[in-house]
Amino acid sequence: MRWKAGAAAVVCCLLAGGCSGAETDISAIQECYAQQNVSAEVEITTHTGVLADYTIVFEQSGESARTTLTEPESLAGISASTQDRGAQITYEDIAVETLLPPLGGFVPVDAMAGIVNDLAGGIPVETCEEKTESGRSTVLSFESSFEDCEGLKRIWIAQDTLAVERAEFYLDGQMIMTLSVKNMSFLPGTPAENAGDS
Repeated sequence: MRWKAGAAAVVCCLLAGGCSGAETDISAIQECYAQQNVSAEVEITTHTGVLADYTIVFEQSGESARTTLTEPESLAGISASTQDRGAQITYEDIAVETLLPPLGGFVPVDAMAGIVNDLAGGIPVETCEEKTESGRSTVLSFESSFEDCEGLKRIWIAQDTLAVERAEFYLDGQMIMTLSVKNMSFLPGTPAENAGDS
């Protein structure tokens, strides 16, 4: 119940900020993300009492995704596969501590994989349009249920390219992480079709 009240407050604030209802072709978005491989450079900030910033390079091919940290410099080069929806990057004796609960799709290592999975096959609980600096964006909200809490993701995608622009992550109505995509590209086809391209 606490989460629903928090989520309602978030939605009301966002609607007041210019997010208007819209007819969104969800099937076109799902088809785009289900049939194309994705590459992106992403800036992530965790909001856990202490702000922490990360920059990652994300690559997804079919069901397999790889995340590589490029910032902070002390962690640059650490990478992990998120094929099994793992919630933590570990490399030798270095672990990336984000102070976030290890919930799939709600930590830096698999935030983008979770977004791509939601856009490829999830059903948003809310869609709206918002005017942004780069033009018009479609904003989609996806809910997740965990054993101890409820999650909400709000994802902004460009209407002209369908590329992710940014996202906000909430647990029980409290923002825990924000994500900003610096650049994103799509590679058409399935991994099997692209195997001969390299």
